[in-house]
Amino acid sequence: MLTAGLVSITFRKLTKAEIGALMEECGLTAIEWGGDVHVPSGSPQDIADACSISAAHGIRTVAYGSYYKPWIGTEETRAEIRQDIGCARALGAKTIRIWAGQKGSADITAEERAGVVRELQDACDAAKDSGLTVSLECHNWTLTDDCDSSLRLLEEVARDNLRLYWQPNQFRDNAYNLETLKRELPYISNVHVFSWEGKDHYPLERHETLWRQYIDVLASSGKDHNLLLEFMHNDQPEQLKIDSSVLHGWLR
Repeated sequence: MLTAGLVSITFRKLTKAEIGALMEECGLTAIEWGGDVHVPSGSPQDIADACSISAAHGIRTVAYGSYYKPWIGTEETRAEIRQDIGCARALGAKTIRIWAGQKGSADITAEERAGVVRELQDACDAAKDSGLTVSLECHNWTLTDDCDSSLRLLEEVARDNLRLYWQPNQFRDNAYNLETLKRELPYISNVHVFSWEGKDHYPLERHETLWRQYIDVLASSGKDHNLLLEFMHNDQPEQLKIDSSVLHGWLR
């Protein structure tokens, strides 16, 4: 089943309550709460508020958006990811979204990559103890900036609770994005949905032909995927009403 939702950091200037009300108005039922503004992992009050707001508006917290970026691990970074995992569990999320290191796959050294692998193994082990998966965002300037590197990283980490968050690469063509989606499909948890070309953001309907292809591939997995809208082209809540309507239409 494919479910329409939202990444909360799309609207960093809105409160959690405003986001909840907006999502209910738009018929969006899945959220990734972000850890930088809306739900800092060290704030029990923000966690409790996010839970109550989600429940009040019929929203499931499907993911926690952590900004943990594994590198060469220290006790401080290990404590950071464990705190974020605890927050994800308290929110009722199934996965915690993190980044795949701090350098792109073409720029990292073998030693640095090995350090990221070790940190990801540690994070996955800690998350598994809490019944969570770890999802790596397929993001430029990280080790998931390329399909081959992403799949290699999954093999290197070798943890059965490691997943990928897929999103189209705005700097690559559709043929690349479609092939990447097909190859990564067995490992995909959630999807970030947007309409970008390079640095330019557009209304979602601009890429209807592309997204209908992506949705067909995702539906073929037979698994549940949350399609989470992220970053409107004008950063305005009114655009979410338009884009969510478009996404709902594609999912019918």
